[in-house]
Amino acid sequence: MKDAPFCIGFFEGSCIQMNDKYVSPADIVDYISADRARMLPEDQQRMVVSIKADRDTKMVVVQAVKQALRQAKALKVSYSATESPTKKSKNQ
Repeated sequence: MKDAPFCIGFFEGSCIQMNDKYVSPADIVDYISADRARMLPEDQQRMVVSIKADRDTKMVVVQAVKQALRQAKALKVSYSATESPTKKSKNQ
């Protein structure tokens, strides 16, 4: 993950990815604001942001994303998670 400077240090190996690039929490605010500006006013009211994380994602990462979304006034959030590979193999 050479191109992912936010995946090390503070996030202990976890990354934040939006579309096809790695971002910092500050980038989330700018991205959401720009995306909302391109929408029609009625669509802005219906905007829902989806957070998808795997089972091993640190809560500090989820909290940083949630805080950035609050700053961007993106308050409708959908959460989903995936099981870790070790958990799947035990259930099968």
